[in-house]
Amino acid sequence: MREKPLILVIDDLESNLQVAGNILVEAGYEISLSIDGRKGLEIAKRTIPDLILLDLVMPNIDGFEVCRQLKSQSETTEIPVIFLTSMKNTDNVIKGFELGAVDYIIKPANKQETLARVKTHLDLKRSKETILMQNKQLKNLIEERNGFFTISSNHLMNPLNLIKGYNDLIKIFDSKNTNSSDLKRLTQQIDSEIKAVSSIVNDFLYLYNLEEGNFPSIAESFNINMLIGKVIKDFEADIKAKRLIVEHETDLSKTTHALAVKEKMEVVFKHLISNAIKYSSFYRSISITSTEIFDRKKFIRVEIKDQGVGMNEEDLKNIFNKYAQLSPTPTNNEQTVGLGMATVKKLVDEMGVQIQIESQESYGTMVKLLVPTM
Repeated sequence: MREKPLILVIDDLESNLQVAGNILVEAGYEISLSIDGRKGLEIAKRTIPDLILLDLVMPNIDGFEVCRQLKSQSETTEIPVIFLTSMKNTDNVIKGFELGAVDYIIKPANKQETLARVKTHLDLKRSKETILMQNKQLKNLIEERNGFFTISSNHLMNPLNLIKGYNDLIKIFDSKNTNSSDLKRLTQQIDSEIKAVSSIVNDFLYLYNLEEGNFPSIAESFNINMLIGKVIKDFEADIKAKRLIVEHETDLSKTTHALAVKEKMEVVFKHLISNAIKYSSFYRSISITSTEIFDRKKFIRVEIKDQGVGMNEEDLKNIFNKYAQLSPTPTNNEQTVGLGMATVKKLVDEMGVQIQIESQESYGTMVKLLVPTM
């Protein structure tokens, strides 16, 4: 509802329009006036008023028909309608309520009564809108919760079952005095599965806290190349495991610094580089470039290009959705729950960083970022 409610008055007598209009304007409402039912319908569709005062008896098209048409159309069906009638005719009142009217006022309109009824139904409308909005938010929360638990239960149980299996094997091997190298291999696999579980939980908690506004958003100047280098180093083991070549080329001067929230940009790069690794086959290359460009103002353009499995058009449409289950699968059974790119989108939008993704199945993906500079 508008901060200053708009009320449409439809009456075939100009004197009635003037009286009702003056009462409403003095009370602080915005008004629209119509001396004809058909024009009133047009105004209602165009402006979507917060409430309509509607005369019952009018030539050409009466108040009943106007009300029926209002309630039959999705744009206007929720607008409260109060009938204006010159006498209390029980049959007319009942018919009006059956058509969807919320109240009636007997003419000539009494100022106090008119304002009281108008205020009551505007308050009810505002309360209804609040309840509907809260219900929608609750529904979204329930859907998100269900989505998280449905997806996460599978992704969490798989590594946990593997950990249990490895633990049982260790007990068997230990009882048979098995070679220590076999035990070492199993403990490494356990560590890998624990890391997968931790990653899922951390991704969920980070996005939750981000949406709750629990992270600072103060932009600072920093060397973006050093940050990219740090993130690449963090993934050194994963890169070696798949025999990947990761190249980072730049033409940025030492004085060209990014202007963003450094901690958040680090999370962005972690998700993007992690995806490039996950969806790259063994012995492939990942290219990262950072260059300075001018598009009305200076930006640092960062491009992360892989030679991985790529995505189709439907995947690209859904890539920023939470819990998105896209068609590509990681090439070495790496875990993914569909939270990474939702987190990336939330972060870049907050920082004013532009993101663009190009991809083709079997040929790979390129992510382009435009990061503000000092």
